[in-house]
Amino acid sequence: MAENAVNDTGIKHIWDKGMELIESTQSMSGNPVTITNAAPINAEDITVDITPKQDLHGYDRPWAGGAGKNKLPLTLSNLKTWNTEGTWSGNTYTSGGISFTFYTSDDDAVVRIHAEGTSPGWLSLFKNGTLDIGHATILSGCPAGGGSMSYVLAGYLGNPYRLYEDNGNGIDISQDIDFEHVYIDIKTGYAMPSGGIDFYPMIRLATETDATFAPYSNICPPEGRTGAELTQKDAATNPTVTRIYTASFGETVYGGKWHVTAGGTDKTHANIANYNGETINEPWLSSLDEYSPGATPTIGAQVVYPLTTPTIISTPKQNVPMLQGVNTVSADCGDVSLRYQPDNVIGELKGEIEAVEAELAEAEENLKIVYEDYIANTSMGIVVQNQAVGDTVFSDALDITKTGYTPIAVTDTSVVLSTVADQGKIATHCLLDVNNNRVRFYVHCMDSAASVAIPPNSLTFRVAYKKA
Repeated sequence: MAENAVNDTGIKHIWDKGMELIESTQSMSGNPVTITNAAPINAEDITVDITPKQDLHGYDRPWAGGAGKNKLPLTLSNLKTWNTEGTWSGNTYTSGGISFTFYTSDDDAVVRIHAEGTSPGWLSLFKNGTLDIGHATILSGCPAGGGSMSYVLAGYLGNPYRLYEDNGNGIDISQDIDFEHVYIDIKTGYAMPSGGIDFYPMIRLATETDATFAPYSNICPPEGRTGAELTQKDAATNPTVTRIYTASFGETVYGGKWHVTAGGTDKTHANIANYNGETINEPWLSSLDEYSPGATPTIGAQVVYPLTTPTIISTPKQNVPMLQGVNTVSADCGDVSLRYQPDNVIGELKGEIEAVEAELAEAEENLKIVYEDYIANTSMGIVVQNQAVGDTVFSDALDITKTGYTPIAVTDTSVVLSTVADQGKIATHCLLDVNNNRVRFYVHCMDSAASVAIPPNSLTFRVAYKKA
């Protein structure tokens, strides 16, 4: 009964401490996450944000052209979006009496525009958009010798607009470049040179003294990720332990959550390589624009936007055993959210278990039964002779006191007789007087005609004790 009580108490202690352990998990997030009190067991949960990469080249936000030299987003895709009143044939657009042929680089950027014809024509290079460059700028790219009757590179900026014309020398358009209504056009008249002319349209910073044309390049593209990596160290600097956990997505992910310990990856964002006015969720990320609520990206920009319903990518679950004490956990793709067990509760639980083990050991020791062997008739022999069946004789009462113990039973009584044949003629038993620590050994005659000699020191028995 006492042992059961100890067991029940110990189980309750351990249960209570275990529940405290479950309820006392701690959470942290960031990149990196530094923990100083981790218990050396598996992390409860680790989730990693997947964010797109976007190199702003030292600027605080993306804007038209980014850090590229040419801020005018002149791509063939944009030109085909902005010019629909004439006719297209491959890379050639005809407006009025002028054919504009576009030469492009591998990434769709226009590197030269060849205009040829004998009557007026019109080409939109940027149509009713925002060029939020935020710096003094120069519009250039018209061949030398231009004019209103031949050819010009024109800018209509503001609302109401202000007209700027580059006739071949470039023109400062800084006064109105941040207005929301911007049109950049090539206008041609009747006096076009025979064989045509080449335009190299560009908007560059006024601080850029080199007027040599450079094609537009998407200098701040959002880049997705095909995988992710989680790093665990035992110190932020000079670690002695470093563990790497990886995931491969099997596709390009532009935003989501990697569930390291639970398994699976949520794909929460999608990518549009060339935005053309599609309806998209907010907040979006653009290669050309800084996000503001309710605004739309620039036509032709690369845009990453949140999906209404995420999709799930299969990635395996991974156990992440925490190091005792200090852990520095970081990811190469975004913030880390981590839930773990602090070591103080584990220590307390270990102490509870050790205390219960000690109590159980003590209880077991207290309940342990020990045995002592005794000889009943040390000073005399007993003769059982010519007595009726059942008559008894007995030895002197024997003191069986054992310091610190209480006798609980007498076992293994035996008699060793000189004649083997006499063994079946008698029976023995002992009576235990617990209160006085005494034992009396009885011999019963089993044969009325028996005459059995019981030698001295031949009556033996064993006493069982427990701790007092």
